[in-house]
Amino acid sequence: MKTLALAAAGVLALAAGTANAQSTPNQGQVTLGAGWSSLYGPIGTAGVHVSDFLGSGLDVSGELRKGRKGYDTALSLGYATELGALGFLMSPEFFVGLDHRASDWSDDPYSGQVGEANIGIGGSLGLIDVSFGGFARVNKVSSFNPNASPIVSAEKGFSWTAGAVVGAGWDTYTGAGLSQTGTGVEATVRLAPLGTRHFVSGEVSARTVQPIFEQFSLAVSGEAGLIRGLGGQSVSVYDRAFLGGAAPRGFGIAGIGPRDKAGAVDTALGGTNYLLGSVEVRRPVFANTALGAFVDVASVWRLDGAPVGASGVIDDSFFLNAAVGATFYWETQVGTINLSVAKPVRLRAGDSENLISLGLSQSF
Repeated sequence: MKTLALAAAGVLALAAGTANAQSTPNQGQVTLGAGWSSLYGPIGTAGVHVSDFLGSGLDVSGELRKGRKGYDTALSLGYATELGALGFLMSPEFFVGLDHRASDWSDDPYSGQVGEANIGIGGSLGLIDVSFGGFARVNKVSSFNPNASPIVSAEKGFSWTAGAVVGAGWDTYTGAGLSQTGTGVEATVRLAPLGTRHFVSGEVSARTVQPIFEQFSLAVSGEAGLIRGLGGQSVSVYDRAFLGGAAPRGFGIAGIGPRDKAGAVDTALGGTNYLLGSVEVRRPVFANTALGAFVDVASVWRLDGAPVGASGVIDDSFFLNAAVGATFYWETQVGTINLSVAKPVRLRAGDSENLISLGLSQSF
């Protein structure tokens, strides 16, 4: 699901970077940058990515983001190798990955750490790419904000979940970055019967980028997902969907959906259903740059039971948020710098707005 990732993983806003290429066997990149948003203020970042670390075949990446309201860190290890023929599966590949994230932001309901491991096999079935394997996720909360919702603080302590994951995708993409065109569809299903948190979830997304006239192109995307507890369990806050920040634009991190807000308490609760859509028209203006105009819509809704927080019974009904805005893209050696100005035109009381954001889209 589109989880909160310890409440602040999407806060990052970058504005500049530098890259260093290292000799084989280490192919590396180092980035340094700074950014700003109207909601979170200035944020600095430092990151490193090394492919084939010391000739081991491991890809290693790390990142630190620091702002006046806190910090978060991310560390990832990944390994993949081609396999021999596996009958019906073409170009099979074995993969394994380890991820660790830590977060401590003053605006978040809690600070803590999350670790995840993934292992599996991927390949092609004709035109469809597929993967199947297992995952395990561990959450550890270090401390709760004194103003956190009692619904969230009731989940204190250590918890974990594990199970199987199956994914499938198809695309016709050509090109990369601002010049990419084509269509893609992806779907993922997770079944987690092990650990202290048991659930089943599903997500589906689709995106198309097509030229429409002269140098204008149209980008349309949509995504939807749901998660349900197993064995009568309610879905944990660690597994629910949270939206805002990068998508939909114009709203803060976890800025939409069910919220417990009363007095000093102001906590996003997420939901077990989510819907996200975007329509954007863009046009290049100078070399490696483009301007766009967009409409983003999204909704996060439904909690298990009828939770009661500091504000009373929580409103978890469906509500379609919407924002309109303009965006500027600039492709650089370390990624695409993106400045967005967005105005929510449909929102509920308590939704968190973020009108201006400056960021760098980058694969780590």
